[in-house]
Amino acid sequence: MDKEEEQEQRSLGFESIHQKRERRAAVLICLFEGEEGDLRVILTKRSKNLSTHSGEIALPGGKREEGDVDDSATALREAMEEIGLDPSLIWVVAVLEPFISQHLLEVVPVVGLLAQRAEFKPLLNTAEVDCIFDVPLEMFLKEENHAIEEREWMDWKFVIHLFEFKSEQENFIICGLTARILIRVASIIYQRPPPFKQHLPDFQRLQASFINPTSLCNINSTGEETCGK
Repeated sequence: MDKEEEQEQRSLGFESIHQKRERRAAVLICLFEGEEGDLRVILTKRSKNLSTHSGEIALPGGKREEGDVDDSATALREAMEEIGLDPSLIWVVAVLEPFISQHLLEVVPVVGLLAQRAEFKPLLNTAEVDCIFDVPLEMFLKEENHAIEEREWMDWKFVIHLFEFKSEQENFIICGLTARILIRVASIIYQRPPPFKQHLPDFQRLQASFINPTSLCNINSTGEETCGK
């Protein structure tokens, strides 16, 4: 299929398996019990040499490849490649609904438990990862060290969440898609919503308004929700 035929199929709403795979990714939310009994999640700092999202905080993960049988396989393979996490150490307990990145990539969160933290010996792929660290999952449901920034996308205003985490290594800022995913995971596990109050939607809700324009609650260009109007 040449580029012209591919573009025509896209315009008609058709996508090949290859095209769908190119637009799908998965990330691993690797949870383990900390020394103080708290639930913690493993994060990475992306290499400063990467062409996209360099130096940002991320969850282990990446795009789906042809040999991946499902989203869990993608997340586990990427975690192995990036930080040397043996898939046999992970018990996958949930696969959540996809999130849409700012580049319109479907990103699927795969939740896995690392029961034997001591058996994990990190081996970083330095071409992709500068460092690895872990944070308490519950921090994504607290106002402490949380901030909101207003952004704009295609003339629509939205907010992004930022969480600051101070460690012996350095101070990390967790934001964007990674923050949104971790807020969602924490809300499910701890069975409560975050306390954040905002007058604009976050990016995920903004995207949802495009995907489902006939929903009861639509979001206009100023960020106001109009329900049933």
